[in-house]
Amino acid sequence: MNKPVPSSIDPKRFRSVMGAFTTGVAVIATEWNGEWFGATVNSLASVSR
Repeated sequence: MNKPVPSSIDPKRFRSVMGAFTTGVAVIATEWNGEWFGATVNSLASVSR
C-alpha cells in the first residue's frame, strides 16, 4: 500500500465527509515510518478550531 498521501487536508472536502458521517462504526488508519496503525471507534466527531 504505497499510495501517495496529500500533505494537507482540504477543509471543504473534510467538512463534506464529516457531514455525511451520521452514525455507526468508523475505522481510522494512518501510516507512520512505513508501519500502519488503526483503530475502530463507535463515535466520531469533528471539532472546529
